[in-house]
Parts: sequence; structure tokens; C-alpha cells
Amino acid sequence: MNELTVKGSDFGLEEAKAKEIKAMFQPVLDKMVELEKEFNTLTKGEISKELCLEAKALRLKYVKVRTGT
Repeated sequence: MNELTVKGSDFGLEEAKAKEIKAMFQPVLDKMVELEKEFNTLTKGEISKELCLEAKALRLKYVKVRTGT
């Protein structure tokens, strides 16, 4: 995964506020990294009915992480 580094000062944020914002998003980013590993494993498999069911389950996990539900 490519990481993006953004400086809070570039957007007029104090360092404390930037750290607070980062802390709010970190759990979501960690979960996305986990799901990306699962995705990479899935894409190595042969297409089958079972793989399609696993892919659907993974897609739904992504939706839950993205929407916070």
C-alpha cells in the first residue's frame, strides 16, 4: 500500500489538532490495511463460486469500514 504523508501545517493546523485528526482515522486505516491483505490473497485464487462468495463478503466488510456501520 502506498502511504500518503500530509503535514498539518500546510493546511493551517496546529500539530496537536493534526495528531487528533490522525488518531480518529487510524483505526479505519488499520482495518483497510487488513482488508487489503485479504484482498490480495483472494485475487490469487481461481475464479469459482466459492471465491465469488468470499469476494462478496470482503466487499461488504469494506463497506462497513468505509461507512462506519
